[in-house]
Amino acid sequence: MRQTGQTFRAVLGALKLASEGKRVVYECRTHEMARWTFDKAARITADFMEPEIPEKLVLKIGNGTVRFVARLNERELHQIEHSEKYELVTDS
Repeated sequence: MRQTGQTFRAVLGALKLASEGKRVVYECRTHEMARWTFDKAARITADFMEPEIPEKLVLKIGNGTVRFVARLNERELHQIEHSEKYELVTDS
């Protein structure tokens, strides 16, 4: 998978939001990219704490979570963007 500074900054931003107690949806282009990004995020957090993994492709950090997903459809994207419950981070 590709490694860019943009992806790294997006992962750190998502982890920061989760550490503040927010629910983050991290959108990737493909499922493989979501899995790869999840693995990298889990490795980053493992250096500082033992991350909880309550579900597949979900990291729990403090009171927040980061869910790594493939490209969302229009309806899902609209729901997340207009929800006060979730924060959307896109790896583009």
